[in-house]
Amino acid sequence: RPRLVRHGAAIDAPLRGRIAVGIPDHYDDMVFETVLADFCRTYPEVDLTVTSGCSSGFARAVAAGKLDLAVISEPTPDAAGDNVLETEPTIWAQSERVYLGPDAPVPLAILDRGCWWSGLPCTALNDYGRDYVVKFRSTSFSNLRCAIRSGLAVGVLPARAVQPGMQIVGASGNLPCLPTLTRRVIVSQKAPQDIAGEIAKKLKDSVQRSAGTL
Repeated sequence: RPRLVRHGAAIDAPLRGRIAVGIPDHYDDMVFETVLADFCRTYPEVDLTVTSGCSSGFARAVAAGKLDLAVISEPTPDAAGDNVLETEPTIWAQSERVYLGPDAPVPLAILDRGCWWSGLPCTALNDYGRDYVVKFRSTSFSNLRCAIRSGLAVGVLPARAVQPGMQIVGASGNLPCLPTLTRRVIVSQKAPQDIAGEIAKKLKDSVQRSAGTL
C-alpha cells in the first residue's frame, strides 16, 4: 500500500539512486520547467524517470511498484493529511471570444479518460438541470485546453490551468458550482525515501510559491 510522505528537513548527504515519478499532465508546465528540472541539476547522480498523464491510475502504479512517487488528484470537500500538496478550485472555462448565455445548451468539451474528472461536467450539468451538447472529446488535457481556447466548447479546468485566451465563466453563464480539487503526494514503501522526500519538499515549495503569485 502507498505510504503517505512527510515533508521533512532538507537532505544533507548527496542523493544517489533511481526514482520513478508520476505527474498529472495538467501539471506539466510548472513541474517540468521548475521542480523536476531544478532537482536534476541539483542532484545529477539521481536517475529520475517521469510518467505524465491521467493520475487516476497512479495509486495502483505506486502500489504495484511501477512508480515510486506520484501526485494524485481527487475531489474532496474536506482536504486533510500531511500528504496534501494543495487544494484548488475547479472552474468552467471558455474562450475570451465567446459569451455563454444563461439558457442555451452548453457546448461541452470532455476529457474522455473514464475517470471521475471525465464524468464531472456532465454529472454537474445533469444534476443542475442544464442542457448541454458534447462538442469535443479527447484523452489529451492539452487538446482539451485548445478546444476551450479556440471557442469550440466550454470545459472544466483546475483554476490555475486557465491560459491566455480563456476566461472563467461568470455567474451570468448559469452553470453549477464545482468541487474543490485536492492533490496529494503518495510514496511507495519501497521507494528511496531520502530522494522521495526531497522531491515532495520541492513540489510543495513550488506550489506555495505559485499560489502566492495568483
